[in-house]
Amino acid sequence: MSRIRQVLQDIPFLIHLAVYAGVNLLLFVIDMVTSPGTIWFVWPLVGWGIGLFGHGQLVYQSTQPPPATPPSRR
Repeated sequence: MSRIRQVLQDIPFLIHLAVYAGVNLLLFVIDMVTSPGTIWFVWPLVGWGIGLFGHGQLVYQSTQPPPATPPSRR
């Protein structure tokens, strides 16, 4: 995969990661201010984290097939 193509694939993932961090930080603050006895912010954190992990797998997983072995001659 060319370096330019990799960078173009990285940008949406990095935006996704930044939004994930920002929103979950905000949810943490809201949770602690409104109901410090009940911790609920972890549920969106985990659920969205699973989606973010999948997005990362799609971006960084090798998509090139393994090299084909030449047929043996007998």
